[in-house]
Amino acid sequence: MGTGTQLERVAVPLVPVRARIEGVWQRMRERWQEIEPRQRQWSVLAGALIAGLLGLLIWQAARTDWKLLMNGLDAGDARTLTAVLTAEKIPYELGENGSAVLVPAGDLDKARLATVTKGALKSGRMGFEIFDKPNWVGSEFDEQVNYQRALEGELERTIAAIADIESAHVHLVMPHDSLFRDQERPAKAAVVLKLKHRDLEEGEPDAIRRLVSSAVDGLAPEHVVLVDADGRAELGPKTADSEQLRAEQALEEKILATLEPVTGVGNVRAAVTLQYDPAAVEETAENYDPSQTVTLTMQQSDQSSGPQQLPAGVPGTASNAPNSQAPPVYPQQFSLPSSAKTEAATYGASKRTMHSVQGAGRIHRLTAAILVNDRLAAPAVSGKPAQWQPRSDEDLKHLTALAQAAVGYDAARGDVVAL
Repeated sequence: MGTGTQLERVAVPLVPVRARIEGVWQRMRERWQEIEPRQRQWSVLAGALIAGLLGLLIWQAARTDWKLLMNGLDAGDARTLTAVLTAEKIPYELGENGSAVLVPAGDLDKARLATVTKGALKSGRMGFEIFDKPNWVGSEFDEQVNYQRALEGELERTIAAIADIESAHVHLVMPHDSLFRDQERPAKAAVVLKLKHRDLEEGEPDAIRRLVSSAVDGLAPEHVVLVDADGRAELGPKTADSEQLRAEQALEEKILATLEPVTGVGNVRAAVTLQYDPAAVEETAENYDPSQTVTLTMQQSDQSSGPQQLPAGVPGTASNAPNSQAPPVYPQQFSLPSSAKTEAATYGASKRTMHSVQGAGRIHRLTAAILVNDRLAAPAVSGKPAQWQPRSDEDLKHLTALAQAAVGYDAARGDVVAL
């Protein structure tokens, strides 16, 4: 009885409220009917615009503001960092092909602390985003350290953007000014590069030095040291050894690119060794062919004379006077006829002159060692190991022929391709 009375008491005021709502709706409809059609259109547009602005504001308020936690990570460090964030229940996103990790702006400090305390990353560095939030309690020394860390991180990202560089690590020594000249310390930099190939292109080491020196005040390019991550000497100008290593690597890549489509990716290993001649060669050769001669010059002369009358008679004026006739007692005498013929000729044999100049770096011999995995008969399934079968002699002969064609095999030169 008491319950029914209470329900009736609650339901009584609902009727006037419903009536008032229906009245307000009816008046709004009547008012809408009184408005002109043009005003109705403007009212609809204004309502849609207001609704869109409200929706945009709500979306901006609900959208997560992602901040960069770490950039330039390799696959292993990215996996370690995401595991730490998952354990701390910090949401994250991956960017730049998995090399960057972003977290919400509100969890950035917590993520940084978790990263430092629980994970020792070998790659990745923060840039100038370290100054996204001001540090009101830090000292001037802390600010200088953070600036140096941020500058190193930005340089690492910039250097890693070069095509031939996989990753970079930069260490800076900032300049130290002093009133005494002997206590001044110039700026220095050491850059460790992990290369995609064995060496950099010509001019890239100097370009990296100028890049780093331009980003740091008081840093000269000669004070920037570049070191390969594989432990090789300081990277510098091209030498004969570096050119040889580069040529060997290019041939190894040709072998892999030729054989991997047949054997499968990762089933081929190749090592190429080249023997160069470091000296330049200049040759001049002259060849004569005696079977082919040519007349160069020819000179001939032919002289002949008939019988000539010889002097006869008594010596004296009568015999030597003109128009005088010898006495008949003295017969006439004549000289014998004569002839002379001379011939001079110059002949030349066929000659061929060849002059050749060959610079340093001529290949004396090429040696290639190729290791090919067995043929995969059955892949690993349900915990069972994969099954492999040795390759037939015909397959090995075919692969050897492909490798020889890829490296430019020359038997006369003594090249060896072992597979």
